[in-house]
Amino acid sequence: MKPMMQWTGSLQSRREVGAFRTWALRARLWFIVTGGSCAAVFILLYGPGRLPEGVHIPLWLGGSIVAFVAAPGFAMLGVAFVHLVRGDRARRREANDGQVVYTNDVARWIDTHGVLVGLAVVGLIVAACTCGRSISRAEVNRVVIAMSRRIWPTLASGSLLLLIAGCQGAGSGSPGSPGTQQQCTPQEVHRLVEGFIDAFNRGDIAQLDQVVSSQQFSWYSTDAPGQRLNAEAYDRSNLMAYFAARHRQHERLALISLDVTFTNAREGGFWFRVTRSADDGLPPTRYSGKGGVQCTTMPTSLTAWSMDPLPWSPIEPESAVLSCGGGGKFRVQLGRQALHAARSPGPRAA
Repeated sequence: MKPMMQWTGSLQSRREVGAFRTWALRARLWFIVTGGSCAAVFILLYGPGRLPEGVHIPLWLGGSIVAFVAAPGFAMLGVAFVHLVRGDRARRREANDGQVVYTNDVARWIDTHGVLVGLAVVGLIVAACTCGRSISRAEVNRVVIAMSRRIWPTLASGSLLLLIAGCQGAGSGSPGSPGTQQQCTPQEVHRLVEGFIDAFNRGDIAQLDQVVSSQQFSWYSTDAPGQRLNAEAYDRSNLMAYFAARHRQHERLALISLDVTFTNAREGGFWFRVTRSADDGLPPTRYSGKGGVQCTTMPTSLTAWSMDPLPWSPIEPESAVLSCGGGGKFRVQLGRQALHAARSPGPRAA
C-alpha cells in the first residue's frame, strides 16, 4: 500500500514530536516511580486495605504527598505539550513549503489539523464534565478528607494504570525513531560505520542519504580516483551523485579496523582503516582515515569521513617474516605502528 505521505530529510516537526514523546514518557515514569513508592510505603506501614480508624492523615501531609507526585509530572507534561504545539506548527510550515508530499487532500488535512481537532475535542469533553454544577467549599473539604483517608489505594491504582500506559508507550516506539535523542555508544558507532560501508558497496543511494547527516554534515574527502577535497569536500548537495558515480566505477571499501576515539551524548569520533579499490585505476589499496557521528537527532548519522592512502613503512601493523637460505623461517614481530594524529580542521585525514 502506498503511504499517505512522504517527507525528505530530518524535519523539525519530526524532531518536535520525538521530543514530545520523550517528555511524555518521562512524566509517565515519574508518576509510576513516585506514586508507586508512596503506595508501597503506606502498604508497609498500615497493610493492604483501608486505613485503620485510628489513623488520620493530616491535610498538610496528604497535600504535600500529592504535590510531590503531581507537580513535577505535570511540569513534564507541560513541556511535552509545548513540543507538540511546536511540532504541529512546524508540520504546517513544512506542508506549505513542499517538504511533505501527500497522496491526497484528506491526508494533508488530517496531518495538518489533527492535533488541533484532538485538543478541541478533549477541551469540550472536560468542559462538559466540569460545568454541570458548582461545588461548595464543604463538598471540597469532604472530598479532600476522603482522599486523605484513601490516599494509598488511589496512588496504587493510579500507578498501575500509568504502568500499563508507560509499557504501551515504550513498546510502541521503534528503535531509532526520528527526533529521539540517545547516547552515542561505541556499539552504535560500529553499527553506523558498517552500515555506511555496506550501503556504499551496494550503491544504495537512498540508504546512504539516511546514513550521512544532512543538517550536521561536515565533510567527505578522499584522493583520486574520485578526488574530493577542499571546498568540494564540504558540499553535501552533490554527495549522493558522487556516490552514484563511484558505484558505476565499482568502487568498494573493505573495513580492516575501527577504533572509536570518544563518545558522548551528542557525538562520537573514530579512526579507521579500509581497503579501497575501483575500476578507474585503483587496485586494492590500504587507506586510513577518521570520521564523526552525531546523536542529537535520530536516526544517528555520519557527519564526517576522510581517508588517505597509507604511506609505505618498513614496519607493518602485523609482522614481518624473514626467510633464510636453508629453508627455515625466522618470524620477527616488529610491533604495531603508532598512529599519532590530532583533530584537523580540514577535510583530509592525517
